[in-house]
Amino acid sequence: MKNRVKVEYKGAKALARQVQAMGREGLVELGRSLFKRGEEIMGDSKEYYVPVAPKDGGTLRSSGHVQPPVRTGANRMSVKLGYGGAAVPYAIVQHERTWYKHTTGQAKYLYTPAMAHAKSMGRKVSGDMAAAIVRAAMKHKGKGA
Repeated sequence: MKNRVKVEYKGAKALARQVQAMGREGLVELGRSLFKRGEEIMGDSKEYYVPVAPKDGGTLRSSGHVQPPVRTGANRMSVKLGYGGAAVPYAIVQHERTWYKHTTGQAKYLYTPAMAHAKSMGRKVSGDMAAAIVRAAMKHKGKGA
């Protein structure tokens, strides 16, 4: 059983144009930005939401990870984040049982911060891409262009 949350930026056409204009470096920068945003979501999840059982010392929390970016289309990149490792069944139960009262943390410990970050994701990624374009232009300008 896999639980997935997919966040897509609705201004994707403008973002795709930015990525395309930068060529291969655009995909690298997009991946870098998405990974950074994934790390932000995971950080919030670990700090404020993931349950920590009193006796386990944070095993579930320490299993949280963000995978490196993967190209998923011509101008598309994807970053996956999750919990569990070998304890995926336990992680899913803790995530989905909304009626369970955790002493620390809560159910939907990854979904909640992902949705909170989704509101600003497009703006942040577009800002990262714009900054990358400026850096590339400055680098090019420094080479006598």
